[in-house]
Amino acid sequence: QIMTYGEESGGSSALPGGNIVAPARRRRCAHPRPSRQWAEMEREALARLILDQLPRFRSRLYLADAEALAQLLRRSPMAEVMSGDYAWSLCFEPAFVASLCWEGFLPICSELGGNGAPGLFVLMPKLHTHRCVLEPSAMHIPRKVRKRASAYRLTVGQAFEAVVDGCAAQHRPSWLFPPLRAALSALSANGAAAPSHEAAAVPKPMAPSRPAP
Repeated sequence: QIMTYGEESGGSSALPGGNIVAPARRRRCAHPRPSRQWAEMEREALARLILDQLPRFRSRLYLADAEALAQLLRRSPMAEVMSGDYAWSLCFEPAFVASLCWEGFLPICSELGGNGAPGLFVLMPKLHTHRCVLEPSAMHIPRKVRKRASAYRLTVGQAFEAVVDGCAAQHRPSWLFPPLRAALSALSANGAAAPSHEAAAVPKPMAPSRPAP
């Protein structure tokens, strides 16, 4: 039996049917080894088990890997095929995670499994239907805030692991489980380029934004 730990609430409700996107070819994704029970199962069989035992996953788009995502984007914009905010996958390859981020997803990792068979991790990319966009040039920063900010220094790409450790400490491992951390660390170390399928992808409409409070 599969149980859920660490999944962020607010996902779509369960509906009959499934949205399985078949992989272009059968292969295992690279991520830290789960318990032997899950490691010995083929990815497609494991996906069917999850769909059978967790009905809420049936309404969520299943993305097998980066190739499946590219094929889907060639047919239609992502906003037209999503049912709710979440998709899901059993693939944690850095290139796939980079492609998801490029398409606007926030990658979230959830752990499924009971105490007897831990380590079944599921990637749950979240695509927000509304976002808050801040234009730095249009922001008014009070003088008091400017004075306090003078004690801090903003850097980009200088302390990735420390930032991830801080996020995990703040939120606990509720979504930063080892497979996702490994993928993000690999992208940080090697550099994340735009996915090659972008030129062939169908342009996606801009999601409406809400003004900052």
